[in-house]
Amino acid sequence: MILILKEDTLLLLLTIIRHRQLMLQCLRNFPNTHSFVAAVKDEFPEFSYPAASELILKEGARVMFVKNDLSRDKLFFNGKIGTVLTFEDDIIVVKCADDDFPIRLRWRNGKT
Repeated sequence: MILILKEDTLLLLLTIIRHRQLMLQCLRNFPNTHSFVAAVKDEFPEFSYPAASELILKEGARVMFVKNDLSRDKLFFNGKIGTVLTFEDDIIVVKCADDDFPIRLRWRNGKT
């Protein structure tokens, strides 16, 4: 796994765990970030999580949905890409290129 730190600097990481640790450390240093931590209920092993247990975002971040919207509105699907516009308390506002209106949602990390 290769991580680009600066335009002319590369860091070779041997494990995905070290990569995640370093990425979280770097993200926490960015200004105006928002952190969302999953609440784990019952027995739910970490290797089964559909996404990282901590999500760190900032306005302008490009994001990809990893689940389908199961509501009748079908606002997003697995693989849909958008840009974080803003945060409203615990709500993330995402605008996708082909949509007329932004998507407002609470981050949930759990089994379905």
